[in-house]
Amino acid sequence: LFNVKKERKMTLIFETAGLDQEKNVAIYLNRQYVEKIKISSEKNIYEIDLPTLKRGLNTIHFIFDQSFKPKEVLSDSLDERDLSAMFYSIVLKDKVGAN
Repeated sequence: LFNVKKERKMTLIFETAGLDQEKNVAIYLNRQYVEKIKISSEKNIYEIDLPTLKRGLNTIHFIFDQSFKPKEVLSDSLDERDLSAMFYSIVLKDKVGAN
């Protein structure tokens, strides 16, 4: 969830790694599909040009095809959350050349 003061084009930059293997992730802006990409199990940086962001509150969702519960794969874990990837950073940057 983020707030922008004026309508504008931006690029989504995020650093992530799939937790146990490559994963497909669909990216949505304000509940509208933007793009589906494959993320590596290695830590990498990805850049996605977003459609025009509206003035005010906006949301980005990452929807993964697969997840797992650490409790089911790690003998010493009590973690029952469904997890897909580890995010290291998520940044929005004004799109170069956009008004």
